[in-house]
Amino acid sequence: MRFAPTALVLSALLLAACPQADPEPDAGSGNDDATVADASSADVNQATLQEQEPNNGATVDEFDALPLDTTMLGALQQSEDVDIFRFDAVPGQLYEVTLTPAAGSSLQPHLTVMDPGDATSASGDDYVKIVRAPQGAVAIELFAMGHSSYFVVVRDARNVGGAGGAGGIDHGYELIVSARAPSDAASGTIVFPATEQGALDHAGAIALYDFEGTLWTDVLFDLQASGDMDGRLFIYSAEEQDWIARNDNRALGDPDPLIDAPLTADGAMFLVVENIEEQATSLGYTLAASLP
Repeated sequence: MRFAPTALVLSALLLAACPQADPEPDAGSGNDDATVADASSADVNQATLQEQEPNNGATVDEFDALPLDTTMLGALQQSEDVDIFRFDAVPGQLYEVTLTPAAGSSLQPHLTVMDPGDATSASGDDYVKIVRAPQGAVAIELFAMGHSSYFVVVRDARNVGGAGGAGGIDHGYELIVSARAPSDAASGTIVFPATEQGALDHAGAIALYDFEGTLWTDVLFDLQASGDMDGRLFIYSAEEQDWIARNDNRALGDPDPLIDAPLTADGAMFLVVENIEEQATSLGYTLAASLP
């Protein structure tokens, strides 16, 4: 059983990300025949692929498979275009998704990562995270929890809650997903009680704190942000290979998260700290941990 003290409100975001997406995409579907790009078309050291249309999520087949450590070359080829990709993931593994405008591109990056859904829930019902910027590269760090794949959605920020109408062949980009060791985001080991001072590296970054949990023990994690960070907390259980508790806002009007819950598993666990304010720049926080 997973305990969610405060439910995440995702339905509006999901509709904006995939206006016509089927809630149960087939894990084996997708445009797996994306073509290998000419090596001269990108200044990269790893393999490259060219996105294949249609990949806007209008049907269960309309996304491109995105292999790890492969640069996907694409463009939002028309006004209001949306490009959707899917990559394989392993629970308990850290991934970094990076969207970079191509040289001379007019793209204002808007990047979304979300879960693929299952037989009982729509895509994005369990996990979604967004970053945006008026220019330059943006990145999202993802600690995979409970899912064997995730969707990546590329849009122009002006088409999301803005004037709209952005798109064209001059809106080119490079997209890559890389697997990283959880130690790359390690911020320390929690021995209760504890108080930690930390700061995320950028709006899409995460911090991982490891600890040992005991079944049905009550734990309290209280995060107080010092800037424009909108924090979110997950407790990940290695035994369950999924999150077992999470919180976004502790109360109406208070974006700082608080988990006060019994653990529903034993053994090795991570506290995942992340930010969901899409353009946050001041990302310091204080984290208090105790056994109330």
